Amino acid sequence: MIEAVVARLRDQATALRRVQPTTDLAAIIKQGDRTMLPCAHVYLASDQAAPNRLATAAVSQKVTRRFAVLLGVAATGADREAGVIDQLEPTVAVVRAALVGWVPPEAAQPCTLVRGAFVDVVVGIAWWVEGYATSFYQWSV
Repeated sequence: MIEAVVARLRDQATALRRVQPTTDLAAIIKQGDRTMLPCAHVYLASDQAAPNRLATAAVSQKVTRRFAVLLGVAATGADREAGVIDQLEPTVAVVRAALVGWVPPEAAQPCTLVRGAFVDVVVGIAWWVEGYATSFYQWSV
């Protein structure tokens, strides 16, 4: 599903100069590549499975999948609070427009926004993380 999210952002959020899957957030933030801003790094956050809905040996579970998008924008001359948030807002809006309401190919429900949060400013890059959720069904017979 992460690759589908990456493809969606590459297609719909063309203002992003880099969109890629990741597993190492600390390295991305620490390295701070300013040449490819604004950027988005997509990663799997969690799966939460509901109880089995069947009263047989078969299994049918609704799984809520949460994924996140780490966004980076240049923090040029902005103070650490209002100015940085103002710089992040256009990128956040583009990502939300691409993902909220979109149904990934393997999902049963559209993506919803769970939360957004400011992370930090490191090496002149303002970082923001967006959390999203969708669901799919896990079957076994």
